[in-house]
Amino acid sequence: MRHGAPVELLGEGIVLQRTVWSDAERVFEAILESNEILYPRMRWALPIPSFEKTAVSCHDAEEQWDRGETLNYTIWSADGECLGRCSLHHIDWGVPKFEVGYWVRSSAQRKGIATEATRLIASMAFEALEAKRVSLWCAVDNVGSRRVAEKLGFLHEGRFRNDEVDALGRPVDMEIFALVR
Repeated sequence: MRHGAPVELLGEGIVLQRTVWSDAERVFEAILESNEILYPRMRWALPIPSFEKTAVSCHDAEEQWDRGETLNYTIWSADGECLGRCSLHHIDWGVPKFEVGYWVRSSAQRKGIATEATRLIASMAFEALEAKRVSLWCAVDNVGSRRVAEKLGFLHEGRFRNDEVDALGRPVDMEIFALVR
């Protein structure tokens, strides 16, 4: 599918590049460093993903991009360190609308990386993909993601009770924030 998303987004101190299979080794290193903070929120992080599973994820990201199903970016520092991943998913091209998701490795947290990556990808969605809506969902106890949404002007639209389960299978209330055109 031709969707017009650029393969690279340049930001303040970071670069988002389309996730490709060759990212797997450095993405895997970031996951290993960060698994303690990832697994409570990210079901894919429990059990700790193997290198093979990470490589498949990066390969699948290429195919999902080509089909326009999910637009996955790897977040890189200026010196080439993998800082995490950011994506547009739950895409509805008929509107068009997108949901933004991300994770940032432990050593790069609380440095504005998630905020900058979200700013870049949301701006791109509105400019290049003519989005009408970009949403950000987070667990009610995920203070960091709430702050990202608030810093970027996402409007809090509500709380969905028992909407997800965490990596341990416990029900989680989710909050939704959104930007609209």
